[in-house]
Amino acid sequence: MTQENMQNKSLPVEPTLASISAALKKTGDEAERLLAVALLPTPKVAQAQGGMEALELLIEAMGDESYRVRKEAIAAVLRWPDIILVTERVVTALGEPDNIGRRNAAVEALTRLGTVATAPLLRELAAGPEHRKVLMDVLSALHDPRAVPALCAGLTDENPNVRAAAAEGLSGFDKADAAPPLLSVLMSDSEQELLVVLAALEGLNRHGVPLPLSRLQPLLERVVLRPAVLLALGLSRDAAALPLLIEGLLDRGRGAREAAFCGIMALHQGLLDPQVQGRVEQALSGLSELAVRSLIRALLEANPPARQAAALILGWSGEKDAVRPLILALGDGSPEVAQAAGQA
Repeated sequence: MTQENMQNKSLPVEPTLASISAALKKTGDEAERLLAVALLPTPKVAQAQGGMEALELLIEAMGDESYRVRKEAIAAVLRWPDIILVTERVVTALGEPDNIGRRNAAVEALTRLGTVATAPLLRELAAGPEHRKVLMDVLSALHDPRAVPALCAGLTDENPNVRAAAAEGLSGFDKADAAPPLLSVLMSDSEQELLVVLAALEGLNRHGVPLPLSRLQPLLERVVLRPAVLLALGLSRDAAALPLLIEGLLDRGRGAREAAFCGIMALHQGLLDPQVQGRVEQALSGLSELAVRSLIRALLEANPPARQAAALILGWSGEKDAVRPLILALGDGSPEVAQAAGQA
């Protein structure tokens, strides 16, 4: 809040903890609560009575009914004089069971505070609280390598939501840290929930890790996994995956179809032998009319990676009906799509 706005409100010129506390209780006066929160991190207020009372008022304000007040509370956290103390207290606020606004404000504040929050988050997680998933999510957002061991341990948590959060979080770290534990999830003989398998698959795909066809093919039966599996087939560097990818061109789900497009492009790029690449192109020259129509529609409507893949596949298909859409795609706003159309 600006200084002018502060002067126009009814708080005393020299606000005290008592006057700020009273203002925060005025549920019908959002403007006064905004001013009260803005004053909390000033040194004189924040350090009064050891600082804890003012800090508790701030934590309470993070759960205010007003979105603007909660945003001001996040800004106050970032201005708090004792960064270690406020970080510790906000980490504790993540355990809020009822007030979703306060918990979300705490997540945003910790994410903006950065890696100073890593150590208290890890300590909180080590205690095994009910809100382990939230702690995992925040640790993942910080991208601090110190969190990797805790995320790996989360892959064996009794709660499937925690395991999925751990797998999803690991995918954001370097390949050397993320790939081995995610592979252990996917290659495990034990039964895994779909959310966990999906998170592991998407993480491995993000890092371009090739997976064996024997492990991927059975997963195609699960609709929710199919887009990730089709992309993984393309990253497998196994030419035997091509028939499954061609079949995926006609999948009922748009996400699966577009994943099949991208999978075929990735497979072609990953097969470094020109002769094998030529066999892939030849296999795509006999696509069905429905498959060609699906590719043309994607060339006009899909996201840039799928449009790029669709253009290349249409070129390999040799279908004359694809010529006009490909000419139009030469002017695509994405340089990669335009280049692929030119090659096609």
